[in-house]
This record gives sequence, structure tokens and C-alpha cells, in this order.
Amino acid sequence: MPRGGTEETVAVEVRGGSLGGAFDGWLIYYDERREPPTDDLLGMLCVIGLSSGQVVVKQLMRGRIPNHFDLFSGSGAEMPMTDQAVAWAARVTGIMPPWLAKFDELGEPPPQKRKKIKKKTIKTRR
Repeated sequence: MPRGGTEETVAVEVRGGSLGGAFDGWLIYYDERREPPTDDLLGMLCVIGLSSGQVVVKQLMRGRIPNHFDLFSGSGAEMPMTDQAVAWAARVTGIMPPWLAKFDELGEPPPQKRKKIKKKTIKTRR
């Protein structure tokens, strides 16, 4: 659960690379689902339920067809999904790597790794 999460907070796990390959397996949190999406979500990173039943995480933009939306990935590597029929959308309220989410659920801080720094003496010429 992210800080500030409530009983209504929902987590979804990222599968794939449309947000960037580094986010595969991360958890994305949202609270308030809007059916249909509202104008205040335009331009925001959202968890989006398409009319087909597929759930994606994309930036929500107004489409050319009334009541349809263009969906942009965070990585820019994918072509936008244009003029999509969107059943619902919710603004992303948190993103957390899986290893941190695991510790957060236990109420424990993440492990701190400390590397020993080898000191080197550098001789310089004057």
C-alpha cells in the first residue's frame, strides 16, 4: 500500500514494456475510478479499462471521435492507441517496485545495502 492509500486503493501489476522495460513487474496504484472518464483525467497517467475488457496504463488524451480517447505509452517507443472506446479510467496515485511493495506490506523498511568504499590514494604531480 502506498503512503496515503485507503481501503479503496487498488494495485495492478505491470506486465510488458509499454511504460519502459524497467517497469515490468512494478505495482501501480489508483483510487478513484471514473466511469466514463472525466475531463480532469486528460493528460494524466491513468489505469484505463477499455470497452474490450483490456486494462492498460497510458496517458489519456481526447480522441478525434466523440467519447473516444487516444492513449500514449510512457516510453514513447509504442505508437499511440488512437480513438479507443474507454469504459473507465483512474489517475495513477503511486508506482512501486515489487521488492519495495513486499516490505511495505509487512510494515518494515526496505533493506539498506551499504557498500564498503575502498579508499585510494591518488598521487598528483605539481
